[in-house]
Amino acid sequence: MTTYTSYSNATFLDYAGYQLVPQSLVTQLQNNGTANLTSDQLTQVQSILTTFMNGVSTAPTSLTVTDQSTGGVGDKITVGLVVQRDADPTALLAMDWADRQAALADQTTIWNTYGSTAINQATQQTNYQMVLSAVEALVGQNAQIADGVTSSSESRTIWLQLDGTQFQTLFGTDLLHFTFANDLNNATTSGHAWSGNLSLPDTIQPLVSGLWVEENLPYGTPAPINSTPVVLADGFQSPGNALVGTTTSSPT
Repeated sequence: MTTYTSYSNATFLDYAGYQLVPQSLVTQLQNNGTANLTSDQLTQVQSILTTFMNGVSTAPTSLTVTDQSTGGVGDKITVGLVVQRDADPTALLAMDWADRQAALADQTTIWNTYGSTAINQATQQTNYQMVLSAVEALVGQNAQIADGVTSSSESRTIWLQLDGTQFQTLFGTDLLHFTFANDLNNATTSGHAWSGNLSLPDTIQPLVSGLWVEENLPYGTPAPINSTPVVLADGFQSPGNALVGTTTSSPT
């Protein structure tokens, strides 16, 4: 049985609504559950997404959330797994300009030091190869994509296109599909979401430092920072507003 380790700050709202929604809403989604969601949990996700899209959960908007597990191209989501660097680049970035340029000129050393090519002594595989082999064992080789993206140890990224079943197998999380119909402009948008934080299997989670989700989404209604209006004093609001003439500058 595959066991998973979750990432922090990896909810759908962290991805699509960072600083646009109250933290309380993010916490609700984070604690709602991940896989094999019940009808009550799906209803909770629907309420959260409606609040995100409209600002209030009772807005006159149609929003449905369903488990997405069919295999059509339109039912798939594109994700990238960013493999951990072999070494922390902080020391390189802290160098002065001349030393850093000299270090960057030695491309072989740079890639061997900061890429994802270090050999794991237990498996004799690079970090990149270990993650790629594990991913292929979980979701199959056909999940990789090459159109417009590059998967390589140099880029430290593995690009995948996953259906609902593959998404749940890899991330331990249901892939959800929503349809957002806005009565104000008669526009309909559909997209993918998930409940809880994304996870990866314990065997590769420490080797993957970042997750990239490629999804076109409508912007939500930003949470108001301060709803109390500012009371302005009478008169000019700045020195520039108070200028009554022009200043002429003649070159000498």
